[in-house]
Amino acid sequence: MAESALNAFESTEESDAGAPLDQRNAFPKMRRRGFCVVTTLLLSGAAAIFARGAWRVEERNSEVLATQKYEETVVIPPYEQCSKISEDCMSTKCCKASGYTCFLLKENRASCRQECTPGKDGLCTALVSLKPIHTLGTRLFCFGFYTENTGSTKKSYELSLFRKQLSLGLGLFACSKWAVYSDVETSLSPGPPMELNTIKVDDVDGDFKLFKRKKTGTWVNAMMFYQAWMHIRNNKLTLASETDWVVKVDADAVFIPVRLRHTLQGFKVPEGGVYIENCKKVKFGFFGNLEVVSQDGFNNFLTKLEFCKSTLDWKGEDPNWKYGPWGEDLFMQKCLDKIGVPKVSNFTISADGACKADRPTELQKVKNLKWQPNCRGQNAVSYHPFKKPDEWFECLRLTMEAS
Repeated sequence: MAESALNAFESTEESDAGAPLDQRNAFPKMRRRGFCVVTTLLLSGAAAIFARGAWRVEERNSEVLATQKYEETVVIPPYEQCSKISEDCMSTKCCKASGYTCFLLKENRASCRQECTPGKDGLCTALVSLKPIHTLGTRLFCFGFYTENTGSTKKSYELSLFRKQLSLGLGLFACSKWAVYSDVETSLSPGPPMELNTIKVDDVDGDFKLFKRKKTGTWVNAMMFYQAWMHIRNNKLTLASETDWVVKVDADAVFIPVRLRHTLQGFKVPEGGVYIENCKKVKFGFFGNLEVVSQDGFNNFLTKLEFCKSTLDWKGEDPNWKYGPWGEDLFMQKCLDKIGVPKVSNFTISADGACKADRPTELQKVKNLKWQPNCRGQNAVSYHPFKKPDEWFECLRLTMEAS
Protein backbone atom coordinates (compact mmCIF):
# COMPACT_ATOMS: atom_id res chain seq x y z
CA MET A 1 0.00 0.00 0.00
CA ALA A 2 1.38 3.39 -1.00
CA GLU A 3 2.37 5.72 1.80
CA SER A 4 2.51 9.49 1.77
CA ALA A 5 5.93 11.07 1.87
CA LEU A 6 6.59 11.14 5.60
CA ASN A 7 9.89 10.10 7.10
CA ALA A 8 10.33 9.40 10.80
CA PHE A 9 13.88 8.09 10.77
CA GLU A 10 16.51 10.02 12.70
CA SER A 11 19.50 11.12 10.63
CA THR A 12 22.92 10.27 12.08
CA GLU A 13 24.90 12.33 9.57
CA GLU A 14 27.58 14.43 11.25
CA SER A 15 30.06 16.91 9.86
CA ASP A 16 32.08 19.96 10.76
CA ALA A 17 31.05 21.62 7.49
CA GLY A 18 29.53 25.05 7.86
CA ALA A 19 29.91 27.53 10.68
CA PRO A 20 27.63 27.83 13.72
CA LEU A 21 25.61 31.02 13.69
CA ASP A 22 27.33 33.38 16.11
CA GLN A 23 24.44 35.57 17.16
CA ARG A 24 26.88 38.18 18.40
CA ASN A 25 28.09 38.68 14.85
CA ALA A 26 24.79 38.63 13.01
CA PHE A 27 25.09 42.38 12.51
CA PRO A 28 28.11 43.89 10.70
CA LYS A 29 30.85 45.60 12.73
CA MET A 30 28.79 46.44 15.77
CA ARG A 31 30.03 46.36 19.31
CA ARG A 32 29.76 42.81 20.51
CA ARG A 33 28.27 43.83 23.82
CA GLY A 34 25.30 45.25 21.90
CA PHE A 35 24.24 41.89 20.56
CA CYS A 36 24.20 39.27 23.29
CA VAL A 37 23.73 40.31 26.87
CA VAL A 38 24.33 37.75 29.57
CA THR A 39 23.42 38.66 33.11
CA THR A 40 24.42 36.12 35.72
CA LEU A 41 23.22 36.27 39.28
CA LEU A 42 25.47 34.26 41.59
CA LEU A 43 23.90 33.39 44.89
CA SER A 44 27.23 33.26 46.74
CA GLY A 45 27.46 30.64 49.45
CA ALA A 46 23.79 29.74 49.25
CA ALA A 47 21.05 28.41 47.04
CA ALA A 48 17.35 28.84 47.35
CA ILE A 49 15.58 25.51 47.47
CA PHE A 50 11.95 24.67 47.91
CA ALA A 51 11.17 22.55 50.95
CA ARG A 52 7.96 21.94 52.90
CA GLY A 53 6.13 24.73 51.16
CA ALA A 54 8.71 27.40 51.93
CA TRP A 55 12.04 28.61 50.55
CA ARG A 56 15.02 27.54 52.66
CA VAL A 57 18.61 28.65 52.38
CA GLU A 58 21.39 26.21 53.08
CA GLU A 59 25.07 27.04 53.40
CA ARG A 60 27.82 24.59 52.62
CA ASN A 61 31.43 25.66 53.20
CA SER A 62 30.98 28.98 51.39
CA GLU A 63 30.41 27.03 48.15
CA VAL A 64 28.04 28.39 45.55
CA LEU A 65 25.21 25.86 45.46
CA ALA A 66 23.20 27.32 42.59
CA THR A 67 23.56 29.74 39.73
CA GLN A 68 20.62 31.49 38.21
CA LYS A 69 21.43 32.54 34.67
CA TYR A 70 19.43 34.98 32.64
CA GLU A 71 20.30 35.50 29.01
CA GLU A 72 18.95 37.75 26.30
CA THR A 73 19.63 37.95 22.59
CA VAL A 74 19.07 40.57 19.93
CA VAL A 75 15.97 40.31 17.76
CA ILE A 76 14.76 42.44 14.88
CA PRO A 77 11.25 43.87 15.28
CA PRO A 78 8.70 43.57 12.45
CA TYR A 79 9.13 45.71 9.35
CA GLU A 80 6.23 48.03 10.21
CA GLN A 81 7.78 48.91 13.58
CA CYS A 82 11.16 49.95 12.16
CA SER A 83 12.56 53.11 10.56
CA LYS A 84 13.30 53.86 6.95
CA ILE A 85 16.98 54.16 6.02
CA SER A 86 16.55 57.92 5.64
CA GLU A 87 14.97 58.34 9.09
CA ASP A 88 16.43 58.71 12.56
CA CYS A 89 16.02 55.30 14.21
CA MET A 90 16.57 56.37 17.82
CA SER A 91 13.01 55.51 18.88
CA THR A 92 12.61 52.24 16.96
CA LYS A 93 16.14 50.78 17.30
CA CYS A 94 15.69 48.97 13.98
CA CYS A 95 15.67 49.53 10.21
CA LYS A 96 13.15 48.50 7.59
CA ALA A 97 15.77 47.28 5.12
CA SER A 98 17.24 43.87 5.93
CA GLY A 99 20.95 43.92 6.69
CA TYR A 100 20.90 47.44 8.16
CA THR A 101 21.56 48.21 11.83
CA CYS A 102 20.50 51.24 13.87
CA PHE A 103 23.70 52.88 15.16
CA LEU A 104 23.85 55.65 17.73
CA LEU A 105 26.12 58.26 16.13
CA LYS A 106 25.69 61.12 18.59
CA GLU A 107 23.95 61.47 21.90
CA ASN A 108 20.74 62.55 20.19
CA ARG A 109 21.00 60.99 16.72
CA ALA A 110 20.90 57.44 15.34
CA SER A 111 21.12 56.26 11.75
CA CYS A 112 20.49 53.07 9.75
CA ARG A 113 23.73 51.75 8.27
CA GLN A 114 25.23 48.51 7.03
CA GLU A 115 28.56 49.31 8.70
CA CYS A 116 29.79 51.91 11.17
CA THR A 117 33.37 52.86 12.08
CA PRO A 118 33.74 54.28 15.61
CA GLY A 119 35.32 57.73 15.62
CA LYS A 120 35.05 58.22 11.89
CA ASP A 121 31.26 57.90 11.77
CA GLY A 122 30.47 58.69 15.39
CA LEU A 123 29.85 56.59 18.50
CA CYS A 124 28.67 53.60 16.42
CA THR A 125 26.87 51.95 19.32
CA ALA A 126 24.30 49.49 17.98
CA LEU A 127 20.80 50.12 19.30
CA VAL A 128 19.03 46.79 19.60
CA SER A 129 15.95 45.06 20.95
CA LEU A 130 16.47 42.17 23.36
CA LYS A 131 14.42 39.14 24.33
CA PRO A 132 15.00 36.30 26.81
CA ILE A 133 16.28 33.12 25.19
CA HIS A 134 16.24 29.36 25.39
CA THR A 135 18.26 26.80 23.46
CA LEU A 136 17.10 24.13 21.03
CA GLY A 137 18.56 21.01 19.53
CA THR A 138 19.17 20.53 15.81
CA ARG A 139 16.53 17.99 14.79
CA LEU A 140 14.94 19.10 11.52
CA PHE A 141 11.51 18.60 9.99
CA CYS A 142 11.93 19.54 6.32
CA PHE A 143 9.27 19.80 3.65
CA GLY A 144 8.90 20.84 0.04
CA PHE A 145 6.16 21.30 -2.55
CA TYR A 146 5.82 19.85 -6.04
CA THR A 147 3.36 21.70 -8.29
CA GLU A 148 2.08 19.69 -11.24
CA ASN A 149 -0.20 22.45 -12.55
CA THR A 150 2.18 25.40 -12.46
CA GLY A 151 0.05 27.50 -14.81
CA SER A 152 2.92 27.66 -17.29
CA THR A 153 3.67 25.57 -20.37
CA LYS A 154 7.37 25.59 -19.52
CA LYS A 155 8.71 22.21 -18.48
CA SER A 156 9.20 21.72 -14.74
CA TYR A 157 11.85 19.40 -13.30
CA GLU A 158 10.63 19.57 -9.68
CA LEU A 159 9.36 15.99 -9.55
CA SER A 160 12.51 14.60 -11.15
CA LEU A 161 14.61 16.52 -8.65
CA PHE A 162 12.66 15.25 -5.65
CA ARG A 163 12.71 11.65 -6.92
CA LYS A 164 16.44 11.65 -7.50
CA GLN A 165 17.16 13.33 -4.16
CA LEU A 166 14.98 10.77 -2.36
CA SER A 167 16.66 7.83 -4.08
CA LEU A 168 20.03 9.01 -2.74
CA GLY A 169 18.87 10.38 0.62
CA LEU A 170 19.93 13.92 -0.23
CA GLY A 171 18.44 17.37 0.28
CA LEU A 172 15.40 17.49 2.52
CA PHE A 173 15.36 13.69 2.60
CA ALA A 174 18.46 13.78 4.84
CA CYS A 175 16.46 15.56 7.58
CA SER A 176 15.20 13.82 10.72
CA LYS A 177 11.66 13.94 9.31
CA TRP A 178 10.39 15.08 5.95
CA ALA A 179 7.32 15.52 3.76
CA VAL A 180 6.61 16.51 0.16
CA TYR A 181 3.32 18.24 -0.61
CA SER A 182 1.68 18.66 -3.99
CA ASP A 183 -1.48 19.60 -5.83
CA VAL A 184 -1.62 15.93 -6.92
CA GLU A 185 -0.84 12.58 -5.36
CA THR A 186 2.02 11.08 -7.31
CA SER A 187 4.80 8.62 -6.69
CA LEU A 188 8.13 9.80 -5.30
CA SER A 189 9.55 6.31 -4.98
CA PRO A 190 8.02 3.24 -6.66
CA GLY A 191 9.63 0.91 -4.14
CA PRO A 192 10.64 -1.56 -2.90
CA PRO A 193 10.59 -1.62 0.07
CA MET A 194 7.59 0.73 -0.07
CA GLU A 195 5.99 3.21 -2.40
CA LEU A 196 6.18 6.80 -1.21
CA ASN A 197 3.81 9.42 -2.57
CA THR A 198 3.42 13.16 -2.33
CA ILE A 199 0.79 14.47 0.10
CA LYS A 200 -2.00 15.96 -1.97
CA VAL A 201 -3.63 19.16 -0.72
CA ASP A 202 -7.01 20.23 -2.05
CA ASP A 203 -8.18 23.66 -3.15
CA VAL A 204 -10.61 23.85 -0.23
CA ASP A 205 -11.20 27.60 -0.49
CA GLY A 206 -10.99 27.86 -4.28
CA ASP A 207 -7.98 30.17 -4.21
CA PHE A 208 -5.14 28.09 -5.70
CA LYS A 209 -5.53 29.69 -9.13
CA LEU A 210 -6.57 33.24 -8.42
CA PHE A 211 -3.36 34.92 -9.57
CA LYS A 212 -0.42 34.33 -11.89
CA ARG A 213 3.04 35.83 -11.74
CA LYS A 214 3.54 38.32 -14.55
CA LYS A 215 7.10 37.27 -15.44
CA THR A 216 6.83 33.49 -15.29
CA GLY A 217 3.13 32.85 -15.85
CA THR A 218 3.00 30.46 -12.87
CA TRP A 219 0.34 30.42 -10.18
CA VAL A 220 1.04 32.48 -7.08
CA ASN A 221 1.56 29.75 -4.49
CA ALA A 222 0.65 31.20 -1.07
CA MET A 223 -2.70 29.43 -0.82
CA MET A 224 -1.32 26.06 -1.91
CA PHE A 225 1.13 26.30 0.95
CA TYR A 226 -1.66 27.46 3.24
CA GLN A 227 -3.30 24.07 2.81
CA ALA A 228 0.05 22.33 3.36
CA TRP A 229 0.48 24.27 6.62
CA MET A 230 -3.05 23.26 7.62
CA HIS A 231 -2.13 19.63 7.01
CA ILE A 232 1.01 19.96 9.14
CA ARG A 233 -1.07 21.51 11.93
CA ASN A 234 -3.65 18.72 11.76
CA ASN A 235 -0.98 16.02 11.71
CA LYS A 236 1.57 17.63 14.01
CA LEU A 237 2.15 14.51 16.09
CA THR A 238 3.09 12.57 12.96
CA LEU A 239 4.99 15.23 11.08
CA ALA A 240 6.83 17.70 13.22
CA SER A 241 6.87 16.13 16.67
CA GLU A 242 10.20 15.64 18.42
CA THR A 243 11.94 18.09 16.10
CA ASP A 244 13.44 21.47 16.93
CA TRP A 245 13.29 23.35 13.63
CA VAL A 246 10.93 23.44 10.65
CA VAL A 247 12.57 23.99 7.28
CA LYS A 248 10.88 24.57 3.93
CA VAL A 249 13.11 23.85 0.93
CA ASP A 250 12.61 24.42 -2.80
CA ALA A 251 13.15 21.41 -5.07
CA ASP A 252 15.75 23.35 -7.08
CA ALA A 253 17.72 24.42 -4.01
CA VAL A 254 20.86 22.38 -3.33
CA PHE A 255 20.20 21.96 0.38
CA ILE A 256 22.73 20.37 2.76
CA PRO A 257 21.02 19.60 6.11
CA VAL A 258 24.22 18.69 7.95
CA ARG A 259 25.49 22.24 7.43
CA LEU A 260 22.26 23.68 8.77
CA ARG A 261 22.43 21.47 11.85
CA HIS A 262 25.97 22.65 12.46
CA THR A 263 24.88 26.27 12.02
CA LEU A 264 22.07 25.82 14.55
CA GLN A 265 24.19 24.22 17.26
CA GLY A 266 23.79 26.20 20.46
CA PHE A 267 21.46 28.67 18.77
CA LYS A 268 19.82 31.03 21.27
CA VAL A 269 16.11 31.15 20.47
CA PRO A 270 14.21 34.25 21.62
CA GLU A 271 11.04 33.97 23.64
CA GLY A 272 8.15 33.14 21.28
CA GLY A 273 10.37 31.44 18.71
CA VAL A 274 12.35 32.87 15.82
CA TYR A 275 12.73 32.82 12.06
CA ILE A 276 15.93 33.46 10.11
CA GLU A 277 16.00 36.15 7.44
CA ASN A 278 18.39 35.23 4.62
CA CYS A 279 18.47 38.08 2.06
CA LYS A 280 19.71 41.60 2.78
CA LYS A 281 19.00 45.02 1.28
CA VAL A 282 15.31 44.27 0.80
CA LYS A 283 12.12 45.09 2.67
CA PHE A 284 11.29 41.47 3.42
CA GLY A 285 14.30 39.15 3.45
CA PHE A 286 12.74 35.76 4.24
CA PHE A 287 13.36 34.18 0.84
CA GLY A 288 11.66 30.90 -0.02
CA ASN A 289 14.54 28.74 -1.20
CA LEU A 290 15.36 28.08 2.46
CA GLU A 291 12.88 29.00 5.21
CA VAL A 292 14.11 28.18 8.72
CA VAL A 293 11.77 28.62 11.71
CA SER A 294 12.14 27.32 15.26
CA GLN A 295 9.53 24.79 16.32
CA ASP A 296 7.86 27.11 18.82
CA GLY A 297 7.74 29.95 16.30
CA PHE A 298 6.25 27.64 13.68
CA ASN A 299 3.66 26.35 16.13
CA ASN A 300 2.60 29.92 16.87
CA PHE A 301 2.32 30.48 13.12
CA LEU A 302 0.13 27.40 12.67
CA THR A 303 -2.29 28.44 15.39
CA LYS A 304 -2.82 31.82 13.69
CA LEU A 305 -3.25 30.67 10.07
CA GLU A 306 -6.90 31.65 9.79
CA PHE A 307 -6.27 34.96 11.53
CA CYS A 308 -3.46 35.84 9.14
CA LYS A 309 -5.40 34.85 6.05
CA SER A 310 -8.39 36.96 7.08
CA THR A 311 -6.43 40.05 8.14
CA LEU A 312 -3.39 40.25 5.83
CA ASP A 313 -3.46 41.76 2.35
CA TRP A 314 -2.12 38.58 0.70
CA LYS A 315 -4.00 39.39 -2.52
CA GLY A 316 -1.89 42.53 -2.87
CA GLU A 317 -4.84 44.89 -3.19
CA ASP A 318 -3.39 47.75 -1.15
CA PRO A 319 -2.85 50.67 -3.60
CA ASN A 320 0.45 51.44 -1.84
CA TRP A 321 1.73 47.92 -2.54
CA LYS A 322 3.14 47.61 -6.08
CA TYR A 323 4.35 44.01 -6.07
CA GLY A 324 1.07 42.14 -6.53
CA PRO A 325 -0.22 39.03 -4.72
CA TRP A 326 2.07 37.46 -2.15
CA GLY A 327 4.06 34.28 -2.53
CA GLU A 328 4.15 31.81 0.34
CA ASP A 329 7.40 33.14 1.79
CA LEU A 330 6.08 36.71 2.08
CA PHE A 331 2.79 35.45 3.52
CA MET A 332 4.66 33.51 6.18
CA GLN A 333 7.00 36.38 7.06
CA LYS A 334 4.17 38.91 7.30
CA CYS A 335 2.15 36.51 9.45
CA LEU A 336 5.11 35.78 11.76
CA ASP A 337 5.67 39.52 12.12
CA LYS A 338 2.00 40.18 12.80
CA ILE A 339 1.75 37.60 15.57
CA GLY A 340 5.00 38.73 17.21
CA VAL A 341 7.47 35.97 16.32
CA PRO A 342 10.87 37.75 16.21
CA LYS A 343 13.55 37.33 13.57
CA VAL A 344 17.31 37.27 13.31
CA SER A 345 19.48 37.57 10.21
CA ASN A 346 22.00 35.21 8.67
CA PHE A 347 22.97 36.32 5.18
CA THR A 348 25.50 33.55 4.60
CA ILE A 349 23.08 30.70 5.16
CA SER A 350 22.00 30.67 1.50
CA ALA A 351 23.44 31.68 -1.86
CA ASP A 352 20.37 32.61 -3.88
CA GLY A 353 20.09 33.87 -7.43
CA ALA A 354 16.78 35.50 -6.49
CA CYS A 355 18.51 37.64 -3.83
CA LYS A 356 20.25 40.50 -5.64
CA ALA A 357 22.60 41.10 -2.72
CA ASP A 358 24.06 37.61 -3.23
CA ARG A 359 25.22 38.48 -6.74
CA PRO A 360 28.55 40.12 -7.58
CA THR A 361 28.37 43.88 -7.07
CA GLU A 362 28.46 44.66 -10.78
CA LEU A 363 25.40 42.46 -11.40
CA GLN A 364 23.19 43.58 -8.55
CA LYS A 365 21.39 46.26 -10.58
CA VAL A 366 20.88 44.18 -13.73
CA LYS A 367 17.15 43.60 -14.27
CA ASN A 368 15.67 40.19 -15.11
CA LEU A 369 19.05 38.52 -14.69
CA LYS A 370 19.09 34.74 -14.44
CA TRP A 371 22.04 34.08 -12.17
CA GLN A 372 23.29 31.02 -10.32
CA PRO A 373 25.70 31.19 -7.38
CA ASN A 374 29.16 29.70 -7.54
CA CYS A 375 29.01 26.41 -5.66
CA ARG A 376 32.78 26.01 -5.47
CA GLY A 377 34.58 27.61 -2.57
CA GLN A 378 31.43 28.54 -0.67
CA ASN A 379 29.98 26.96 2.42
CA ALA A 380 26.30 27.92 2.33
CA VAL A 381 23.48 25.68 3.53
CA SER A 382 21.49 26.21 0.31
CA TYR A 383 22.39 27.12 -3.29
CA HIS A 384 19.57 28.26 -5.58
CA PRO A 385 18.33 27.90 -8.31
CA PHE A 386 19.50 24.72 -10.04
CA LYS A 387 16.38 23.60 -11.87
CA LYS A 388 17.67 20.63 -13.87
CA PRO A 389 18.90 17.42 -12.20
CA ASP A 390 22.30 17.46 -13.91
CA GLU A 391 23.12 21.02 -12.80
CA TRP A 392 21.71 20.35 -9.31
CA PHE A 393 24.05 17.41 -8.79
CA GLU A 394 26.99 19.25 -10.33
CA CYS A 395 26.52 22.06 -7.80
CA LEU A 396 26.34 19.50 -4.99
CA ARG A 397 29.54 17.87 -6.20
CA LEU A 398 31.36 21.20 -6.35
CA THR A 399 30.37 22.40 -2.91
CA MET A 400 31.14 19.08 -1.28
CA GLU A 401 34.57 19.04 -2.90
CA ALA A 402 35.17 22.60 -1.73
CA SER A 403 34.27 21.76 1.86
